[in-house]
Amino acid sequence: MRTRFRFSIAELIPIAVALLASFPLHNNDLWWHLATGRWIWMHHAVPRDDIFSWTHYLGAWVDNEWLSELFLYGVWNIFGPTALIVARALIFTGLALLLRTWMRVMRQPRLFLPAIAGAVIVSHHWWEIRPSVATLAALLIMMIVIERARLGVDRLWTIPILFLVWANTHPGFFFGLVILVCITVACLLDPLLPGWKRSTRGALRASRMAIVTAAAAVATLINPYGLRVYEQQFAIARNPLYRRLLDEWMSPPLWIAAIAVAAILVALIRVKRIPLSRLAPLFGSALLSLTAIRFCEYLGWVAIPLALTVLPRLRLPASRATAAAHLGVAALVSLLFLLPNDRIEPMRYPCGCDAQITPRDRLFNRLSWGGWLIWRRNLATFIDGRCSGQRLFFGYALAENGQALQRFDQWRIDTVLVSRTEGVSRQLLAAPSWKLVCDDGTALLFRRNGIPGPPASLTPVRRR
Repeated sequence: MRTRFRFSIAELIPIAVALLASFPLHNNDLWWHLATGRWIWMHHAVPRDDIFSWTHYLGAWVDNEWLSELFLYGVWNIFGPTALIVARALIFTGLALLLRTWMRVMRQPRLFLPAIAGAVIVSHHWWEIRPSVATLAALLIMMIVIERARLGVDRLWTIPILFLVWANTHPGFFFGLVILVCITVACLLDPLLPGWKRSTRGALRASRMAIVTAAAAVATLINPYGLRVYEQQFAIARNPLYRRLLDEWMSPPLWIAAIAVAAILVALIRVKRIPLSRLAPLFGSALLSLTAIRFCEYLGWVAIPLALTVLPRLRLPASRATAAAHLGVAALVSLLFLLPNDRIEPMRYPCGCDAQITPRDRLFNRLSWGGWLIWRRNLATFIDGRCSGQRLFFGYALAENGQALQRFDQWRIDTVLVSRTEGVSRQLLAAPSWKLVCDDGTALLFRRNGIPGPPASLTPVRRR
């Protein structure tokens, strides 16, 4: 008997995702993550204070991404930098497969094509190999486990284990815990809303979810820092000025905000046709994406797929559905050629001037170059991408906006490495007390002709 080979056009999607994720490394934070992983590997311990900056601006550092950093450094150390590019392609392919599994568990397999297209369009500019991808994967895994519980497959006991790993991988675990609490509340409210679509089915029961949520909350405390693992989330939330000054915490562009609002409106219009257990992650992800551009990936991978399940079904004939699927795949693959082809240009980081900096220098550096200087040059930096609204960050911003000479006197800075387009470079070029000693085409290196007085507030910190 002849066996027919059945091929679904959806099988091409993970391949397209892998291609879209196969571009050179260019994330500025990657370098200090690698340096931290290297430090953990060498010292067999997690960092508990600021080990990289001479200003000691972090104080007692809570590194709740240590497990991710150890993984990243392990990949780099064993296989080299190319392996990180391959790992990123595999990670996002894995996310696509998790999304497809989620859509199938929700009995909406045909919606995988528009769901992955939405995820790509909204979040592709954030596709990097960074700890935040752990939160995307954990959210999708959690939603798959919960949906399978609604179908009677009880794997809810795996959720506390998931949060144990999550809390040591990325601070986004706090958002996941909030969503889990909301789903538990939804299960409690389910009997009070008889006209709504049921959430509590199969193994998904309110009492069971309450136990699982409590166990997950306890599991987050199993980490090297205990309760302090929650500090960063609240510190950033209480610092609106910091969020307004740093680009990744700024409000999303209008088109992303419009998609988020549309997802919320669709859910509100058809609120009785979606279980409350799905409304919580939909509203949570969409609302979070409205607060900062860095959260748009949650909109793409969680809110948009859930919003699509609420839309009225389009009953197309099979031939038209197949044609639409082919068109969707063609549009998705074409993004590979239409989107900017990001590369690590030779001019992206200091490519010569950094070699003239010594460990004895009191260095002021561009924030986005801090991780690079730590990883490649093993230099003690003034500031880097680990900052989360500390006082020094605002001094850095003031120096960039006209107060460089005053601040450098206060901090006794004797060496400055900045880009030629920054406000600091324009101020120093016009200052007789500063001398330009290097210009490598990307960076300008300045040295002071003398050091005025004792330091006002900063004290050098010995490197470990």
